[in-house]
Amino acid sequence: MLSLKARCLNKDPYKKLSKFYDTFIEPSVAVLRKIMFKMYIPKEGMRVFEVGCGTGTNLKLYQQAGCEVYGIDLSPSMVKAASKKLGEQADIKLGDASQMPYSDGYFDLVIAMLTLHEMPNSIRPLVKLINPQYPSKQDHL
Repeated sequence: MLSLKARCLNKDPYKKLSKFYDTFIEPSVAVLRKIMFKMYIPKEGMRVFEVGCGTGTNLKLYQQAGCEVYGIDLSPSMVKAASKKLGEQADIKLGDASQMPYSDGYFDLVIAMLTLHEMPNSIRPLVKLINPQYPSKQDHL
């Protein structure tokens, strides 16, 4: 059986798209992002995690607001783009959402924008990663 890294390197559906993703896809996501920021207002020191972080655009906005940002993506090309955009302050990992290296309740906010349709049902319950003590609108997940 191939390792995750080997599977990703052999089949990276975003390899070509990652170079143009922000130019072509991001404008159509802008409306969703505005809604997200109204629902989940960034607060300095928040730990924000994005599953399927893509090029890191969502995380960049939270990072600029003083949040600690973390991301995971199956695409090596997208991880590379996000790491470049966010710098060393961000924790961006190549990985599978079914095997995340974080404990339950570690994050104050978990984002999965435009990614759930690509995941099997068995790995969709991301709510366990959200810290129940942090005041947020978790009921919208």
